[in-house]
Amino acid sequence: KDENPVVFQIKEYLHQNYAVPSLSVPDISEHVRLSPTYVCTFFKNETGHTLNQYLTEYRMEKAKQLLKDSRYRISDISSRVGYSDGNYYSKAFRKIVGLSPSEYREKMLR
Repeated sequence: KDENPVVFQIKEYLHQNYAVPSLSVPDISEHVRLSPTYVCTFFKNETGHTLNQYLTEYRMEKAKQLLKDSRYRISDISSRVGYSDGNYYSKAFRKIVGLSPSEYREKMLR
């Protein structure tokens, strides 16, 4: 089925702002002019993901792309994808990808 226009708007906003560490549900809800509670419930019902899950997974996809390019230092990638805390980023990455960022890079650059 076609994606709901509000879901599309939310995703577009996340795709443009995922690198901002302070990106939050209130920012998103303000952008689409709906209440934070409604936005959360609505997004989950439409996509099966919470906003935070979607954002984290999107950030990890971006991180994977950057890790494939050896010009980027691993320590810089976390801030490029919206994490001010490198350790937190590494944990989140491992949880989703199953490897640490450096293991992932090694595997990809072999």
